[in-house]
Amino acid sequence: MGLSDFTDMGALGIMIAGARFDHRLYHFRVAFSGFEYAHVVLGGESFVALAEGMQNALWALGWVPEQHRSDSLSAAFCNLDRDAQEDLTRRYEELCAHYGMMPSRNNRGVAHENGSIESSHGHLKNALGDELLLRGSREFEDLTAHRGAATISHRTGHHIPKFRCCRVLSSTKKKPRAGRG
Repeated sequence: MGLSDFTDMGALGIMIAGARFDHRLYHFRVAFSGFEYAHVVLGGESFVALAEGMQNALWALGWVPEQHRSDSLSAAFCNLDRDAQEDLTRRYEELCAHYGMMPSRNNRGVAHENGSIESSHGHLKNALGDELLLRGSREFEDLTAHRGAATISHRTGHHIPKFRCCRVLSSTKKKPRAGRG
């Protein structure tokens, strides 16, 4: 099962060109596999941020889990009327169908249902915090430099992630294959 969520990175005190940079990360995990992917999100939680993050995570993973779970995109649903909420639900279901995944969402108010990704937020933030300590600075010249440090993709849950720069996906690559997870 693939899991998606967003996590607030404000506590890490990232600075870009001398200004505090409060932001979120899109975070994707495959339950029980140790694989996770994260990247910087501008503008908060939204369907667009979820779709971009999920696409990039699946390409990095190289295959598609049978199911995908989100936390109901509660932030994206705020202040939406009934029709807009139904449209967002339809778009999420279509996104999952595009990749051949069965969509599911957590029940509102049942926090433990998203524990497989919520608990890993802390580990991710600790790893990024350690990397910043080793780097000797929380200051970045520009957003591109920070994205290079904050984008992760790794396959083991017991090691500090390998940090790499973001890459644009080639349209010549094959679609990720369906798999178990």
